[in-house]
Formats: sequence, structure tokens, C-alpha cells
Amino acid sequence: MEIRDYQTQDREACLAIFQSNIPKFFRDEELAGFKEYLERYTSTDCWVVAHGSQVIACGGTGVRDDGTGRLRYGMVHLAWHRKGIGSMLSYFRMARLIENSLVKAIALETSQYNPKFYHRFGFLEISNQKNGFAEGLDLREMGMDLPSDPAQREVLRYRMLLHMSKNLWA
Repeated sequence: MEIRDYQTQDREACLAIFQSNIPKFFRDEELAGFKEYLERYTSTDCWVVAHGSQVIACGGTGVRDDGTGRLRYGMVHLAWHRKGIGSMLSYFRMARLIENSLVKAIALETSQYNPKFYHRFGFLEISNQKNGFAEGLDLREMGMDLPSDPAQREVLRYRMLLHMSKNLWA
């Protein structure tokens, strides 16, 4: 398995990943927003996980003007759930955000099905909006502060990469 930069030829595979997660994790009406995301973002802030020539997961990052790093559209094809791929991609994206000294915190939006997953990384729930994404799909905002000390940040980034590599080679 490898994590590599998203390329435009990965678009259809990423759309298939999204669609494999409907209706539990996404709704049909959210697909247009994901398509727009894939059109707007480049390989500098979006990655895929490839197993051989097959793209099985994707996700991105972003940074807001206030210094909040964002995990965006992290997803694994339904056939590959519960194999450590989502963890690997999350660790990778978090490490990328930690490298950016302007990022003071990391936040994400998820549904009611994923808070336990993100708690393992140190995220805390900030808010909960019933049906915030769509009918039956709640919006959970989660976040974590990052250390300001460069040495502590580097230790945290190293830990993220270490956890990521354990999942990559498992």
C-alpha cells in the first residue's frame, strides 16, 4: 500500500469510494459537494491510498485563516473498512498539518458514527448538530490543539508517522 498525491485520473475511483459509503456515512445529496472538492483541490492537499493500482481511500487537508488545520473528506472504500487504512490516512494527514508551523489546532467534521475513531487520535467533540449533514446524519465538530513548542510538535509529528507506518506495512 502507498499514500500518494491525488491526481485527476483518481477522480472516478474517489467518487466510487464516496458512493460505497452511502447511505451510512454519506448521503446522495452530499456527492455534489465532494465532486466540487475534487475539482478545486490539488495534490498539495489531497491524497489517495493505493493498493497496487486500485485506489481504496482518499482524504485531504486545508488550513483556515485562523490557523486551524482541517481534515477533509477522509474516507475508505466500504470493502476495505476495519483494516487500519483510515487510521493510516488520518495519521498521515495529521502529520502533514503538524509540519505547518502556522497550524495551531486541527479540526474536522464527522457524523455520529465516527467520534470514537477520532477520539483515539486525541480529538474532542466540540459540537453536535442533529441532522447537520442530512436527515439521519448528525454533524459532529471535533478538534484538538497542537503544541506551540517546535520540539513538542516534532515529537508529535514523529509519533503520527510511526503509527502511520505501522498501519502501512501491516
